[in-house]
Amino acid sequence: MRIVNTSKIDTKEIKKLIKAAKGSISTGGVEFHFKNSRRGYAGRCYWNGCSFSGVFNPLVVVRIQHSNKYPIKMNEDRKINWEKTEKQRLINSSQKLVFRKNRRPKYTVHNYKEMLVCLIAHELYHLHLHRRRKKQSEVGCENFAFKKLLEYREKHGEE
Repeated sequence: MRIVNTSKIDTKEIKKLIKAAKGSISTGGVEFHFKNSRRGYAGRCYWNGCSFSGVFNPLVVVRIQHSNKYPIKMNEDRKINWEKTEKQRLINSSQKLVFRKNRRPKYTVHNYKEMLVCLIAHELYHLHLHRRRKKQSEVGCENFAFKKLLEYREKHGEE
Protein backbone atom coordinates (compact mmCIF):
# COMPACT_ATOMS: atom_id res chain seq x y z
CA MET A 1 0.00 0.00 0.00
CA ARG A 2 1.33 3.41 -0.96
CA ILE A 3 -0.25 6.73 -0.01
CA VAL A 4 0.22 10.00 -1.89
CA ASN A 5 -1.40 12.74 0.14
CA THR A 6 -1.72 16.29 -1.18
CA SER A 7 -4.79 17.05 0.95
CA LYS A 8 -4.97 19.06 4.16
CA ILE A 9 -5.59 15.88 6.16
CA ASP A 10 -2.75 14.30 8.12
CA THR A 11 -1.33 11.13 6.51
CA LYS A 12 -1.32 9.25 9.85
CA GLU A 13 -5.03 9.95 10.18
CA ILE A 14 -5.62 8.76 6.61
CA LYS A 15 -3.83 5.46 7.36
CA LYS A 16 -6.17 4.88 10.33
CA LEU A 17 -9.21 5.63 8.18
CA ILE A 18 -8.03 3.24 5.44
CA LYS A 19 -7.65 0.51 8.07
CA ALA A 20 -11.18 1.19 9.32
CA ALA A 21 -12.64 1.20 5.79
CA LYS A 22 -10.94 -1.77 4.19
CA GLY A 23 -12.31 -4.59 6.32
CA SER A 24 -11.05 -7.86 4.88
CA ILE A 25 -10.18 -6.37 1.47
CA SER A 26 -6.47 -6.62 0.70
CA THR A 27 -4.75 -3.30 0.05
CA GLY A 28 -1.44 -4.88 -0.94
CA GLY A 29 -0.13 -3.19 -4.08
CA VAL A 30 -2.86 -0.55 -4.03
CA GLU A 31 -1.89 3.09 -4.35
CA PHE A 32 -4.05 5.76 -2.73
CA HIS A 33 -4.06 9.40 -3.81
CA PHE A 34 -5.79 11.90 -1.52
CA LYS A 35 -6.49 15.37 -2.91
CA ASN A 36 -8.34 18.50 -1.90
CA SER A 37 -11.55 19.38 -3.67
CA ARG A 38 -13.26 22.73 -4.05
CA ARG A 39 -16.64 21.14 -4.55
CA GLY A 40 -17.64 18.32 -2.27
CA TYR A 41 -16.22 14.84 -2.57
CA ALA A 42 -15.45 12.17 -5.15
CA GLY A 43 -13.75 8.81 -5.45
CA ARG A 44 -12.43 6.77 -8.33
CA CYS A 45 -10.89 3.31 -8.61
CA TYR A 46 -8.52 2.43 -11.45
CA TRP A 47 -8.06 -1.35 -11.54
CA ASN A 48 -4.96 -1.38 -13.71
CA GLY A 49 -3.54 1.94 -12.62
CA CYS A 50 -3.72 5.19 -14.49
CA SER A 51 -1.16 5.93 -17.19
CA PHE A 52 -1.48 9.72 -17.00
CA SER A 53 -0.61 9.50 -13.28
CA GLY A 54 2.27 7.14 -13.98
CA VAL A 55 0.73 4.47 -11.72
CA PHE A 56 0.39 0.93 -13.02
CA ASN A 57 -0.86 -0.78 -9.86
CA PRO A 58 -4.49 -0.50 -8.71
CA LEU A 59 -5.14 3.14 -7.86
CA VAL A 60 -7.79 4.68 -5.61
CA VAL A 61 -8.19 8.46 -5.91
CA VAL A 62 -10.17 10.31 -3.24
CA ARG A 63 -10.99 14.01 -3.42
CA ILE A 64 -12.57 15.68 -0.41
CA GLN A 65 -13.53 19.15 0.67
CA HIS A 66 -12.25 19.73 4.17
CA SER A 67 -14.95 22.11 5.31
CA ASN A 68 -17.73 22.62 7.78
CA LYS A 69 -20.51 21.69 5.33
CA TYR A 70 -21.45 18.66 7.39
CA PRO A 71 -23.73 16.83 8.01
CA ILE A 72 -24.30 15.59 4.46
CA LYS A 73 -27.22 13.35 3.58
CA MET A 74 -26.12 10.54 1.29
CA ASN A 75 -28.31 9.14 -1.49
CA GLU A 76 -31.20 11.45 -0.61
CA ASP A 77 -31.34 13.93 -3.44
CA ARG A 78 -29.92 12.02 -6.38
CA LYS A 79 -32.11 11.96 -9.46
CA ILE A 80 -30.82 8.93 -11.32
CA ASN A 81 -33.41 6.91 -13.27
CA TRP A 82 -32.11 3.47 -12.36
CA GLU A 83 -31.75 4.21 -8.69
CA LYS A 84 -34.64 3.21 -6.47
CA THR A 85 -34.51 5.54 -3.50
CA GLU A 86 -36.51 3.62 -0.96
CA LYS A 87 -35.30 3.45 2.62
CA GLN A 88 -33.18 0.41 3.38
CA ARG A 89 -34.47 -2.22 5.72
CA LEU A 90 -31.95 -3.23 8.33
CA ILE A 91 -32.42 -6.61 9.88
CA ASN A 92 -30.10 -7.41 12.74
CA SER A 93 -29.83 -11.16 12.42
CA SER A 94 -26.78 -12.76 14.02
CA GLN A 95 -24.81 -9.50 13.94
CA LYS A 96 -25.19 -9.11 10.15
CA LEU A 97 -26.71 -6.19 8.32
CA VAL A 98 -29.08 -7.23 5.58
CA PHE A 99 -30.24 -4.63 3.08
CA ARG A 100 -33.13 -4.68 0.67
CA LYS A 101 -32.01 -5.82 -2.72
CA ASN A 102 -31.18 -3.10 -5.27
CA ARG A 103 -31.56 -0.25 -2.78
CA ARG A 104 -28.92 2.25 -1.77
CA PRO A 105 -28.92 3.02 1.93
CA LYS A 106 -29.83 6.54 3.00
CA TYR A 107 -27.62 7.87 5.75
CA THR A 108 -26.00 11.00 7.08
CA VAL A 109 -22.26 11.65 7.23
CA HIS A 110 -21.35 13.93 10.15
CA ASN A 111 -17.73 14.92 9.39
CA TYR A 112 -14.86 14.53 6.94
CA LYS A 113 -13.52 11.41 8.71
CA GLU A 114 -16.80 9.58 8.18
CA MET A 115 -16.86 10.79 4.58
CA LEU A 116 -13.36 9.41 4.00
CA VAL A 117 -14.33 6.04 5.48
CA CYS A 118 -17.31 5.90 3.11
CA LEU A 119 -15.34 6.94 0.02
CA ILE A 120 -12.43 4.57 0.70
CA ALA A 121 -14.72 1.63 1.48
CA HIS A 122 -16.83 2.28 -1.64
CA GLU A 123 -13.83 2.41 -3.98
CA LEU A 124 -12.09 -0.57 -2.37
CA TYR A 125 -15.24 -2.62 -2.82
CA HIS A 126 -15.15 -1.83 -6.56
CA LEU A 127 -11.58 -3.17 -6.58
CA HIS A 128 -12.68 -6.23 -4.58
CA LEU A 129 -15.44 -7.00 -7.12
CA HIS A 130 -13.02 -6.56 -10.02
CA ARG A 131 -10.42 -8.88 -8.48
CA ARG A 132 -13.10 -11.56 -8.02
CA ARG A 133 -14.41 -11.01 -11.56
CA LYS A 134 -17.85 -10.09 -10.26
CA LYS A 135 -20.30 -7.65 -11.80
CA GLN A 136 -19.75 -4.07 -10.62
CA SER A 137 -22.54 -2.83 -8.36
CA GLU A 138 -22.98 0.72 -7.08
CA VAL A 139 -25.64 -0.53 -4.69
CA GLY A 140 -23.28 -3.18 -3.31
CA CYS A 141 -20.50 -0.62 -2.92
CA GLU A 142 -22.80 1.81 -1.11
CA ASN A 143 -24.01 -0.95 1.21
CA PHE A 144 -20.42 -1.95 2.00
CA ALA A 145 -19.52 1.71 2.66
CA PHE A 146 -22.52 2.11 4.97
CA LYS A 147 -21.59 -1.06 6.86
CA LYS A 148 -18.02 0.20 7.35
CA LEU A 149 -19.36 3.59 8.49
CA LEU A 150 -21.51 1.90 11.13
CA GLU A 151 -18.49 -0.13 12.31
CA TYR A 152 -16.39 3.03 12.44
CA ARG A 153 -19.04 4.85 14.49
CA GLU A 154 -19.36 1.90 16.85
CA LYS A 155 -15.61 1.89 17.46
CA HIS A 156 -14.95 5.65 17.54
CA GLY A 157 -18.35 7.12 18.34
CA GLU A 158 -19.94 9.95 16.38
CA GLU A 159 -17.29 12.67 16.56
